[in-house]
Amino acid sequence: LNNTIQANSYYSFIGGGLWNVVTGSIATVGGGQGNTAAFLATVGGGYSNTASGWGATLGGGWNNTIQANAGYSFIGGGQRNNIEGGSDHSTIAGGLGNLIAYASDAAIGGGQANEINVSSDHSTIAGGLDNYIDSDCSESTVGGGYANQIGNQHINDPIAATIPGGANNVENGDYGTVGGGQSNSIAGFAD
Repeated sequence: LNNTIQANSYYSFIGGGLWNVVTGSIATVGGGQGNTAAFLATVGGGYSNTASGWGATLGGGWNNTIQANAGYSFIGGGQRNNIEGGSDHSTIAGGLGNLIAYASDAAIGGGQANEINVSSDHSTIAGGLDNYIDSDCSESTVGGGYANQIGNQHINDPIAATIPGGANNVENGDYGTVGGGQSNSIAGFAD
């Protein structure tokens, strides 16, 4: 009911549901309610999901967004996850309130309120709660845990840093690793 394939959206498809919209050619919305797919994008279902990046795929969930200029990115499901423009080839598998902000080839496996920030390309947060990779911290990894942070608001922007887990750990050294535990930190260059 009330599904719309906009004018000049060739070879596009809406399988069913309610108030779904296709805004570009070769796009698909499988079903659900209030979902939107742009050129070459796919939304499988769910509620109020938007896939605007070219070739983007959004499986389902609720209120997830892949913005324009986040081409070939993927959100599997979950709720209020967002991949912002400039985050080509990035993935959020699921979870709640996770964000990849202008970081290409980045991945968040799940969890809640995890964030990979600007130009932290090729970085990963596997899961956990409130973990953060700051801007310009490329090739960095947080395995999980709670409130772990790589980088420190542009004071130090380490590359290839790792925190496997734990809580409230901070890693600010290039190629450094905080092994886990609680409230541990590496303050500078770790070679």
